[in-house]
Amino acid sequence: MPSKRLMPLMSSAPKSTPVLQVLDTPELLAIILCFLKEHYVAETPTSESGTPRWRGKIVQLTTVNTSFFRASIDLLWEGVGSLQPFLAMVNPSSGSEASMECDDGIGRDAWGRFELYASRVKVLTLDSYDFYPCWAIYMAMSSQRPYPLFPMLRELTFASGDSMSLLVAMDSRPTVQNLRIALNPENVVAEAYEATAALTASLVEHAEPLTTMDLDYPVDKGILRNVSKISSLRHLTVHIRTGGAVEIAPLVNLASLRSLNLKVDNFEGDSEQGLLRRGVLSRMMAARTHPHLQDLTIAAPTGTQIAVARILGPVTLKSLQLTVCYSGSAQHSSQALSLALTSYIGRNPNLKSLAVGSICSFKHPQSTNRTADAIFDWSREFCSRLSELRELERLDLTGILLPTPDFVRRVFDTLPSFPQLRKFRLTPHPASSYVEPWVLPKIEDLTQIPIHNPLLASLAMPVDSRSFIPPAAPVRTSESVQLLSLAFHPLLRNQMSHDSALSVSLFLDQLFPCIRSLTSNFPPASPHKAAWKPVKQMVDAYQLVRARAMQNAGLFSSP
Repeated sequence: MPSKRLMPLMSSAPKSTPVLQVLDTPELLAIILCFLKEHYVAETPTSESGTPRWRGKIVQLTTVNTSFFRASIDLLWEGVGSLQPFLAMVNPSSGSEASMECDDGIGRDAWGRFELYASRVKVLTLDSYDFYPCWAIYMAMSSQRPYPLFPMLRELTFASGDSMSLLVAMDSRPTVQNLRIALNPENVVAEAYEATAALTASLVEHAEPLTTMDLDYPVDKGILRNVSKISSLRHLTVHIRTGGAVEIAPLVNLASLRSLNLKVDNFEGDSEQGLLRRGVLSRMMAARTHPHLQDLTIAAPTGTQIAVARILGPVTLKSLQLTVCYSGSAQHSSQALSLALTSYIGRNPNLKSLAVGSICSFKHPQSTNRTADAIFDWSREFCSRLSELRELERLDLTGILLPTPDFVRRVFDTLPSFPQLRKFRLTPHPASSYVEPWVLPKIEDLTQIPIHNPLLASLAMPVDSRSFIPPAAPVRTSESVQLLSLAFHPLLRNQMSHDSALSVSLFLDQLFPCIRSLTSNFPPASPHKAAWKPVKQMVDAYQLVRARAMQNAGLFSSP
């Protein structure tokens, strides 16, 4: 509480000065302290012990006067990582820091002290407590306790299934907007599953403010059935550790979702075998779920990606991001991903962002005999459907396992269909360790970019740099392209001669005069970076000469 010695000094000071008027206004004082906190965070974020330094600075202000005290504790108690400080307030005489014994009950003064600080909390983590369930019932039934216990709570992490954590979580249903359930997977007993099931069941009955949920652990069908009935949810993240894609089936009933983020661990029951025949796409396309879903993110093995695509049928996606882990047959894995992608983009013609990445360190799978396996080539259907996405702004395919040798060429040929495209990155993995006859766009094919993709600012893809022939006619330029990364065949490390480098640099400088980077996207030891270094140096020289010529002509002044 404020220092009694300082308060008379403050009260005797003149109250009409603008400074004191500001400091006596709670809203303005709160803004000042927020700026002060940001200053301390930027200057020295943490101490050697890992404690935020700004907390020590703000604590000192609590002794100035009542106004400073209240404004300071608003900041200090806004986010709390444990319930223990609040339990200590209602039972300060407890002989054990890890337990609570309220033999005499909780008095009005203790509840007042609890309410003073609990009413400031907006972010809270509920960890584990050694606490008798009977006292949690007592606190819930007490006529003197505030309701809810944390009236300003907006973000809650449920990290323990004990009785006190469950009480606070259920008590906070009228205010919590963001809930994360993240118990320790290595120390979870059956009671924790029941506690999570009870919490999610209670949210079905009363969770109007809850719009965002992150289900990390535990997760099972029963819990997901409860979650699927929470009609206020707009954003959901789920981590499925066991059981595979079939576990998410209850979520098809959650029609209110705007964004869904799924992570599904490897499960032997999810396999692409038998799912790559021609007729499977029509059955997948028939699924229609989640009429308002706009953002879908899925991290899973390729077999699970197909299984999820068969269950989920969103039709209003704006953003799709798949992160895959390849295993088994290279041909099956690549075609499985192509099939999953085809099913999504076929149902979502208004897609604006499409991204594919990889979550595991990539190794060349065992190559298979293409002619010996009768699976359908879904990569061609993928490119056909891809060209129909007229509103596409981002196409980022960095985790693609090359399904056919001409895949890069066919994807590149779809670019004229995307007048709104701003970022294009296509860096596929080779399907095997032997050199395949890739069919790549030639460098001179880049002349189509300024014509069909006037907004494109970032371009990364492999090209065929052999036998470059500069266009005879003048080419249209694109001043929007600033980041350009052109790679070679990943298994054929081409090296350009000096004459070729000169021709290519002149061509690229004419085509993209505002390039800021040619090699920054490559790792330092990448052979592509070394191969393109002469071209980069020449392009930099052209830009420097052009800038000096314009400066000398008085077109602009140097900074």
